[in-house]
Amino acid sequence: MGTVAYIRQSFYDAIHYRDEVARFEREKTGVARPEYDHRSAALLPALKGDLPVLFVAQSDLDIRRALNIADEFKLKPIIEGAAKGYKVTERLASKHVPVILSLDYPKRSENLPDDFDEPLSALIERAEAPVCASRLAKAGVKFAFSSGKLKPADFIANIRKAIEYGLTEDQAIR
Repeated sequence: MGTVAYIRQSFYDAIHYRDEVARFEREKTGVARPEYDHRSAALLPALKGDLPVLFVAQSDLDIRRALNIADEFKLKPIIEGAAKGYKVTERLASKHVPVILSLDYPKRSENLPDDFDEPLSALIERAEAPVCASRLAKAGVKFAFSSGKLKPADFIANIRKAIEYGLTEDQAIR
């Protein structure tokens, strides 16, 4: 929640900065020129809708939070990562939010002993990761693949895995 608060405050600061600059431009006399704020100035194109905002969000909860921020400030969001994007496909599709889907699927740690019982959540996460692309495609969400730190061979292998789990070859190529 601290990250969400920081992001929101940054946009509110940018709005205040924008308004103060506009007030100075409008009145010129009797109003002090606002000190240049490079952080707030950098956010102004996003607030005007001229520049999309990339939100790195893996979980469905983080994706929902990113979309709420985008709604609040009327931003054009792009979701990057989206490991659990399949849980919010309807909202992504209805808002026409593009996704940059990571193909760096979770793996069992090589350091774990063979007899180590992993948490059910980790097993589910690994099992559902290859399904995300097909569910996004089925919902009509525009998406592209991201390789992240993957080696080219692993990237291709994970595309094949996504195809095995319901993505068509045509969708994978597009």
